[in-house]
Amino acid sequence: MIKKLNTADLKLPPLQLTAASRDIVLSGVVCIALIVAAFFWLQQNEKKRVESLRINALTSAIADQQRKTLTAYVANLGARVDSASLRLQTLDTGKANISGVEQTLAAAFPEALNALLLHVGAQGIADEDTHTQRLRNNIEIDMLRKSLETRSTIVETYQHNGEWLLSFVRPVSSSAAFFISFGIRETIGHVLSASAGSTVTNALLQRYGGRESTIIAASPLLNEFEKQHHLPFGLVLKVYPRQEMLGQLAGDNTLPWLVCLLCIGLVCGSHSIFFLRSLQQPAPLARPSKVEPPSDPAVELERQIQQELTKKLSAGRQRESTHPTPKFDPTQQMRPPMPDIPERRNKAATPPANTEKLRDDDVFDLSDDGDISLDNAAFSGAASAAPPQETVKHNRNCFRAYDIRGIADRDLGDEQCLELGRAIGSEALNRGQSKILLGRDGRISSQRIRDALVKGLLSTGIDVIDLGLIATPMLHYACHDLNIGSGVMITGSHNPPEYNGLKISLNFSSLTSEDIANLATRIEQKDFLSGEGTLTGDSIEQRYIDRICSDVVIAQNLRVVIDAGNGATSRVAPELFEELGCDVVPLFCDIDGNFPNRSPDPTIPENLDALANAIIEHGADIGIALDGDGDRIAVVTASGRRPSADQLLMVLADDIISRNPGCDILFDVKCTRSLPQLIVERGGRPVMWKCGHSHMKRKMAHTGALLGGEYSGHIFFNERWYGFDDGMYAAARLIEALTLADTDMDTELDRYPALVSSPEILLPIKDEDKFAFINRVAAEHRFTDAKLIDIDGLRFEFRNGWGLIRASNTGPAISLRFEGESAVAMNSIRDAFAELIASIDPALADSL
Repeated sequence: MIKKLNTADLKLPPLQLTAASRDIVLSGVVCIALIVAAFFWLQQNEKKRVESLRINALTSAIADQQRKTLTAYVANLGARVDSASLRLQTLDTGKANISGVEQTLAAAFPEALNALLLHVGAQGIADEDTHTQRLRNNIEIDMLRKSLETRSTIVETYQHNGEWLLSFVRPVSSSAAFFISFGIRETIGHVLSASAGSTVTNALLQRYGGRESTIIAASPLLNEFEKQHHLPFGLVLKVYPRQEMLGQLAGDNTLPWLVCLLCIGLVCGSHSIFFLRSLQQPAPLARPSKVEPPSDPAVELERQIQQELTKKLSAGRQRESTHPTPKFDPTQQMRPPMPDIPERRNKAATPPANTEKLRDDDVFDLSDDGDISLDNAAFSGAASAAPPQETVKHNRNCFRAYDIRGIADRDLGDEQCLELGRAIGSEALNRGQSKILLGRDGRISSQRIRDALVKGLLSTGIDVIDLGLIATPMLHYACHDLNIGSGVMITGSHNPPEYNGLKISLNFSSLTSEDIANLATRIEQKDFLSGEGTLTGDSIEQRYIDRICSDVVIAQNLRVVIDAGNGATSRVAPELFEELGCDVVPLFCDIDGNFPNRSPDPTIPENLDALANAIIEHGADIGIALDGDGDRIAVVTASGRRPSADQLLMVLADDIISRNPGCDILFDVKCTRSLPQLIVERGGRPVMWKCGHSHMKRKMAHTGALLGGEYSGHIFFNERWYGFDDGMYAAARLIEALTLADTDMDTELDRYPALVSSPEILLPIKDEDKFAFINRVAAEHRFTDAKLIDIDGLRFEFRNGWGLIRASNTGPAISLRFEGESAVAMNSIRDAFAELIASIDPALADSL
């Protein structure tokens, strides 16, 4: 019978606190108090300091950007005034025609308060026979006097009848001047408010002779964060953060206090464990001891032997741990010694039968030096090195003179693009770049390439800012606007739909052929950095449009047909020219990576047939065609003429040299002989250079040339722009030049000498043979009556024309072009080249 246990008979003593328990409780209270005090101090002091630093940094950045914007805006007004003054020199500015001239000026400057043509009498501004009585005060009279004396533009800011004015005076002749005034609050104030948004408020002041006058006041003023910048003509810009910005930059207190509570919880939890362990417990109740059965001698002996073995094994492990592990020497075989057992030795020395029939997945791998290694997957017990990574094959021919380009599905697969991203990111980081911009065109393969490229870039530790689907010049503009000097554009440019590629710039410079070859070498050697970059997004489209609209002035309302060819400019180009004041007729302005309407290359004349028809249908003044990524331009005139890019350069050079006598104009070796002749006649300096956008941009930077261009349609501006090729900006500047001169493209083309020229001719040849072929032409030609220009290929200048032969930078081809004073002269030069090519490679001459 089992007796029921009465729990009342079990008397447990109460828990007792020891000194250790009290110390644990006290230390927990002190820790909690210190944690709360530390977080409170951080919230009250450090948080405010960090917020102040952030506010100051952001305010300084906005102030600097606004300074640049205002300076550029005033400079643009001055350039427009200079252009208008030059235009006035070609018009009838007699007294009888003042009203008509001033109406023309008012149309060109709709934002101006007034635009005057002032005549000065024989005795100066005090002469009765003058129109200077229309000037409002002595400041304006003094401006006119200085302008006539110095023959330069005079600019002043001043107040008249409570209105703050920004005025320009520019001489038109020895007895006439152009005077124009703008309201500062309406013009500069509008620019300030547009750039400030809801983050800052601005004050604009004038300082003159120790006095300070407020033009635009800011309220409320947070003076502790004030930033000042001096602007031209005595103006001072002050920038203050708004309360809205302070609220946005103020940190949220929730997370820090949650961290504080977590720390307190950890302290409480850990101290509770120690506290419970420190409590004194009564001795356990005595229980009847269990009677052990008598031990079996055999079992006891086995137990003792087991204990002895355990002790020896432990001692052996301790002895082994006192000896360092030998380092692996790749020059020696580090196989563990085997016992000298005859059976095992003989078996190892016998080669396997029929070794030629080993499968690819057999456990043995015969390396180049003849050593045999074991596969980890087949023999997991052996400690061997990890198998090498699978080599990704890259088509070396894709690494071209100034970009990477190939057939997307064949040459730019996911693994290839992943390694390209790793190579580009590693190279950018080695050049001190921490961020890189990324853009893509609208081709079918561009999104896939983008995804793989981003993975590769981020794996190096570089931060990526994705600008989405944009045109190539918009990426170049973003580099300058965001002050991030590196960018990658995923685009096939003007090539057919199945092609794609990468245009790369690092530290504000396009990669050279050597740089791109180094990328290929880096990939071959797996020379990649490792890290964790971050991916963010941004939009540049509206900033790009606003920047061009603040720079370009189109003086007449033209009807323009924009043919985007279903490329990357399909959205932005029509909107840009509408904001510039044109009546836009869009053509093929839906992004479609298949390019269903025409080839992405607009420089081929037959690709412009639809544009020419649209011009006739809509009665347009001009047609603009852009290539697949927007960095090249082609034009069709109102009469249907299709001028080449070097003819467009003649119009633009004429315009730029008129404002900048003596400036350099850059062009490539394919351009017409008429272009350097016109540059010299207008007072400029012609500079011939290599083909290729990266070569041209570097030469533009080196020479300071204000304009550059290639026969392929790339046009570069250093005057008022950033020196990169941009088809949309080039079109805007072309229309500006035409409208300010009150002319059209057909009229301009009629002004220039017409030579007979061929299009660019491409003869197919293997990539590895094309440069050797050009070297043979240089060695074997007999053009003794011609001057040789060999800066890029071979250009032979004859008395009545010229011929060019060079290796193409973009494909396996030889490029030729011919020009002569007549068709007979051009064909004669062409026949001489055909005879020379036939003597070297008859099959190649058949294509010519």
